[in-house]
Amino acid sequence: MGVNGYTISKHVINMMGKAIISEQRDAHFLKHVLHSELGKMLQGPSPCRENISNYLSEPNQGFKLENMDAVLVPLLNSKTWYLVVANFWKRRFEVLSPMGCTDELITQAQSIVCNFREDFHSAYPQLHSVKIKDMDITFHTISNSDNESDSGIFIMKALDLYDGEKHIFFNDSDAEGLREHLALYLLHHKYNEMPHRHVQGLVGP
Repeated sequence: MGVNGYTISKHVINMMGKAIISEQRDAHFLKHVLHSELGKMLQGPSPCRENISNYLSEPNQGFKLENMDAVLVPLLNSKTWYLVVANFWKRRFEVLSPMGCTDELITQAQSIVCNFREDFHSAYPQLHSVKIKDMDITFHTISNSDNESDSGIFIMKALDLYDGEKHIFFNDSDAEGLREHLALYLLHHKYNEMPHRHVQGLVGP
């Protein structure tokens, strides 16, 4: 069974997000994971993002995202996955990158945070509990791996582990075990709606 060289697809990232959301009904720390396509839209100009505010709003979500402790946004920069988190609990944005924080990634993440602030404020103009436009940005490297194909694995596990406070860090040697563990987890998850070929991409042919 191969475990290296396979970049995680957006389908797998999105399934992981859905699985996490479905299992936190009684969790002490509530988090919402945005679909990766919305993350991609946040990278674009305003006309391309006109639907994001509507998506974030209470009528579309069925609840107020402002009541979440954190909103997590998986993002793909070239072939590398990373994560932008709006941590409402700690009143800050966090950028979690398995491959370090390059100038390109920092610039892209800052633009995404700026767009998210605007779109979230449009969705919740009466928000008083969190002053989202005043939330600072922090950057964190969460692995010592130099293998781009492992970045998606580490981001998937970061989605699972993130609790707003814990320091998350992976060694490059963690990737193989995580690939197999997460593949089995998603293949057998009750909310799995993906063709098995997408999940099998976690571990190779």
